[in-house]
Amino acid sequence: MSLKYRISIIFSLLTILFLVVDYSIQRLVILPTYLALEKAAVIQNLDRAIEAIHREIEHVNIICYDWASWDDTYRFVLEGSEAYEKSNLSFSTFKTNGLNLIYFCDLEGNLVWHATYDVTNDWEIRITNILESAKVKAHLLTFPKEGNRYKKGLLNTNHGIMMLASRPILPSSDKGSPRGTLILGKLLDSALIEKLTSQTRVPFHIISLHDDNVRQQYRSILSKITPHNRHFRPPDTTPHERGGTAATRELFYTNTHKVTPATGNEPLDMSLPGDTIQTDPYYIQPIDGNALKGYALMEDIEDDLSLLISLKYPRAISKQGIKTIHFAIFYILIVGTVVLILFLLFTNAMILIPLSRLAQLLKKVEETGDFSIRSPVNRKDEIGQLSESFNRMMRRTEMQNEKIETSMKRLEALATIDPLTGLYNRRYFENTIQNEWKRAIRDKTPVSVILCDIDYFKQYNDTYGHQRGDNCLKAVADAIHHSIDRPPDLAARYGGEEFIVLLPNVEIDGALHVAEKMRWQVQQLTIPHTKSKVAEHVTMSLGVATVYPVLGSSYEFLIDLADKALYRSKDQGRNRVVVF
Repeated sequence: MSLKYRISIIFSLLTILFLVVDYSIQRLVILPTYLALEKAAVIQNLDRAIEAIHREIEHVNIICYDWASWDDTYRFVLEGSEAYEKSNLSFSTFKTNGLNLIYFCDLEGNLVWHATYDVTNDWEIRITNILESAKVKAHLLTFPKEGNRYKKGLLNTNHGIMMLASRPILPSSDKGSPRGTLILGKLLDSALIEKLTSQTRVPFHIISLHDDNVRQQYRSILSKITPHNRHFRPPDTTPHERGGTAATRELFYTNTHKVTPATGNEPLDMSLPGDTIQTDPYYIQPIDGNALKGYALMEDIEDDLSLLISLKYPRAISKQGIKTIHFAIFYILIVGTVVLILFLLFTNAMILIPLSRLAQLLKKVEETGDFSIRSPVNRKDEIGQLSESFNRMMRRTEMQNEKIETSMKRLEALATIDPLTGLYNRRYFENTIQNEWKRAIRDKTPVSVILCDIDYFKQYNDTYGHQRGDNCLKAVADAIHHSIDRPPDLAARYGGEEFIVLLPNVEIDGALHVAEKMRWQVQQLTIPHTKSKVAEHVTMSLGVATVYPVLGSSYEFLIDLADKALYRSKDQGRNRVVVF
């Protein structure tokens, strides 16, 4: 069979196989991903609504803590005080803090002072299910043992759901024996819900489960969901700590109930793999082909069902996913058909196309100089042989280039070393400090520099000659080199008799230690220097500077500080270490 017909048959079969595989992937993998993203968005909005309620509860708890741990409140519960009532317990206090209930109780739960107001309508109200006669119910007392010093949460009342916080009354020091309990409450009314929906931009609804008729109405939903604050996360954690990605959300989708369309003319196929609802701690169901309904459940402070949070979310994601899949399949089908017809009509192009690709690869190598490029053709015909010859040529050229690059790197390394002292030269130092400066900005770490100068070196050269001067430079450089221990530290010759040391991630104390060690090492060389005004041997003055680099700064600022410190060292008598 000729190459023309063999390739035609293979191409046709591959085209058909590609269509089948692509359709399967789109249907079984891509579409469930869209559905998972859709449900993850519902869960995220439920989380935001729940977090908003928790924030309101925590706000009441903070106010309760501020009042309960206060010397004035402590005395008020023990002795009573009209001044305290007038100053702190007027109606404006309720209005300002958005509170509806304030109870002061003694250790037996007896009311010392209490009031309940509807701050929206400015009248008193009565909360009936918190009290037992004149005593607060025992479950609201908050300190039966050490470590359980407060309670906060929801409570179903005759006026709706109330957010409560209860704390022991203590002195301002927050120490000592409690003298009672302070209970604050705030109704989760329609005005507050409207405020929270505006803040979170989530149009959620609150369904109070105080009434048995309401529980009966939502019985089927309640049977598939457990309270959110029992099985989810602690109220004080953020949604990001539990994870908000679609992949993480999928962990909460247990294989329980297939979603059943609510209408008979459902445009979406809702029975796809992965499109399931889960029972704990969320419940998600389709309303119709256009929206999902999500539910989350919260318990109250008595561990009883308190409220059901619900929200409606449009199914735009899954619709777009199905639309995209249909378009992709249609596009692939049309393109594949056109390509197949053209291929059958122009079989000879199967020879020209590979040759053209080889020519393009050669041109790319010529333009970019990248000899790692390889031809992907692997066939047992003339084109395959040509492709293999091309690859062999590229491999040989690449090996030769690697050898050349290795030699260039060796030459470059030689260019970074000062030939006299064996230390790095100034150019290498500047390249290195630029990189360390950027790393320090990223990691928020310090950079230290030691700039040092041999004292009266010109007089040394004039007295002993340049040969001995070079020997002196080598000895000092060797002493400096042996004074630094860490791999990232770098010593370089900065000028004639000037040396510089880079200490990345070293504080000023560490830099001073190294500098003093360098000065001592040079002094121990005891190189005679009769013309020195400091000592009878060679000494060195050093300037030390340390900074924490910030974005937009330059390492030249650090070197300038070290240079100023070196100038002060010389001005103060030399043979010393000075910090700018």
